[in-house]
Parts: sequence; structure tokens; C-alpha cells
Amino acid sequence: MKTYRGDMGPPPTIRVDDGADERVLIESPDIAWGKSAPDEARRTIAMLLLADVLGDMAQAHKYHQRFKYRTVAAWREGQPWEINEAEIRGHVEDMKSVEASATTMRRQIEREPAPIVNEGGQGIGWTKQGKSAS
Repeated sequence: MKTYRGDMGPPPTIRVDDGADERVLIESPDIAWGKSAPDEARRTIAMLLLADVLGDMAQAHKYHQRFKYRTVAAWREGQPWEINEAEIRGHVEDMKSVEASATTMRRQIEREPAPIVNEGGQGIGWTKQGKSAS
């Protein structure tokens, strides 16, 4: 199982250790993590981690924004961090589950007619006093 580690260096570096070998995934002054890190820096890290674990750039692109907020933005700025392949896959599976639930809810909403409401917000047949007009 791969383990990813981030260290601020200098320069900031992300390494991946697969148990037999350790390699540098990226080493750049343009990467950073934490809430106040530039969005582009966090996005780069999210894309790299997801692409390396999933092996699919399209899937990495699909989930990188949510993954970025779940993990990269949550890591303490300037502090080392560690995440493993199973944790990353767990985040992706959770996001897929949320998508499936949302799809089911959207289908249900599409089948049910939306209520008709006047601009006043009370619905058909109601006056400003809150009593039925009929």
C-alpha cells in the first residue's frame, strides 16, 4: 500500500512510499496545503494524489475539488502530513456514495410535482391575512 507524505522542505515536497521504494511525487515551491494555501497549490496536490492512486486522470479531475476540501485544505499549514492509499480510496468511495444518494433524491424530486406558490409565499388560495380566500 502506498503512503504519501508532505513536507514543507524547502522546497515543499510530496513523497510516495510503496513499501519497496520511495520516490518524489512533486517537489516545488508552488505547492502548499492548509486553509490559507493558494487554491491552485491545493488543487495541484489533490490532482496528483488522486491520479497516482486511481490511475485515471478523468476520475482524478472529477473528484479533486471535493477531495481538496476534505483533505488538503484540512492539513495544518506548514506542518508535515501523511495519508495512505486506502484513505484516499475511502474518500473517493464516500464521494461516489454521496453522488448515488443525491441521484436517487433528484429522481424522486423530478417525479413529484413542485407546489405552486404565489409571490407572497403562502400558496394558492391564501390572502395576506393567512385565511383562505374561498
